[in-house]
Amino acid sequence: MTANKELEAFSYSVSHDLRSPLGSINGFARILMAEYAPNLDEEGIRLCTIIIENSTKMGNLIDDLLSFSRLGRVLMQKNEVNMREMADSVFVELTANEEKSRIDFQISDICNSEGDAILLKQVWLNLLQMQSNTVPGKKRP
Repeated sequence: MTANKELEAFSYSVSHDLRSPLGSINGFARILMAEYAPNLDEEGIRLCTIIIENSTKMGNLIDDLLSFSRLGRVLMQKNEVNMREMADSVFVELTANEEKSRIDFQISDICNSEGDAILLKQVWLNLLQMQSNTVPGKKRP
């Protein structure tokens, strides 16, 4: 029980400590795009877009971490989850725009499931991230 409380406190602290610098990164990248886009070349715009997309994704992961840290205090919300939609949305969240056209992401027949959508999303995130890290020749930034 004590270990769970310590893990919850740690997760809460880390997620809050990450939120402020992440917001600054996202904000400054947006300022660059809004005020300096005419001065940036195509590569500069692409890099700013990647920074904004990835900082937004990280913000979502921090939100999920906060939700996960609260599980000790909250009952799981069991609902029917459309697993195909969940997998598709996680793929979109994890994949950069320029990679989406090069990847043939297919899901065979998969039935809906009953469970907590936040936890199931985390399972899909872990599975797809793990799979993308095992693709030969794929370089992770």
